Amino acid sequence: MQRVPAYSFILPALCAALAASLTAAFWWWMGQPVAMPPSPLAAGEKIPCVSYAPFRGDQTPLDPATRIPGAQIDEDFAALKSRTGCVRTYSIEHALDQIPGLARKHGLECPVNHVCNSPAFLTRSDLHMEMVRPGLAFYGLEPVAGLEHGLKPAMTWEAKVSVVKQIEAGQGTSYGLTWRAEDRGFVAVVPAGYADGMPRHAQGKFSVTIDGVDYPQVGRVCMDQFVISLGDNPHGVEAGAKAVIFGENGHDATDFAERLDTINYEVVCRPTGRTVRAYV
Repeated sequence: MQRVPAYSFILPALCAALAASLTAAFWWWMGQPVAMPPSPLAAGEKIPCVSYAPFRGDQTPLDPATRIPGAQIDEDFAALKSRTGCVRTYSIEHALDQIPGLARKHGLECPVNHVCNSPAFLTRSDLHMEMVRPGLAFYGLEPVAGLEHGLKPAMTWEAKVSVVKQIEAGQGTSYGLTWRAEDRGFVAVVPAGYADGMPRHAQGKFSVTIDGVDYPQVGRVCMDQFVISLGDNPHGVEAGAKAVIFGENGHDATDFAERLDTINYEVVCRPTGRTVRAYV
């Protein structure tokens, strides 16, 4: 029988023991407390401003029924006044509308308070405070379904037709040939794809407007373009024609969003990539 040298067993065992020791040492080191860095504030100096969230114990902002007792907020501010001269908070939910008054009671500044987004800005004038933060309303789009505040849409997303081509009955277009022409006619390419913000799943769900006429999108939405059907092109659409995806002289952003089964808040954020923003 061939004898195996003893060191052939000892060396692997030593390596395994060393690896185990190093691993144990590493995790011991990771578990050591880290000294807090020195405060950037001078002795006695107060924090310029702090963000205040009053929730304690089982109180959670995720529960709409949560209400923070005024006495609890008052107690917090009594403690905070020795550490800061300013507090910030962001919501009237959970009875936090008490905060400005209670903060000022303790000498804490609450110079600018705001709780109103677009819907609240348009429907709750009693909550305007010192500032409001409308977002969608700036785009001139109605933020409250079923209401009408007379807003005027302010954003248009458009692109110029890059090419017009004739297509025969039965011929398809774009990746996978998921759409085929029923009759002989024309299609046009619009250079706006999913890299420019047009959702790929928008295939077959929307149309563009050219000189007041709607033309349906057909086939796959590509990375940098999509295709529209011109039928037999009775209006003579040519390369360079302006195709309105949504906005002035076309469908509004809310209609476009509904066709894509989303909200107008999203679609006005979508244009990206090669999209050039022009402010007029």
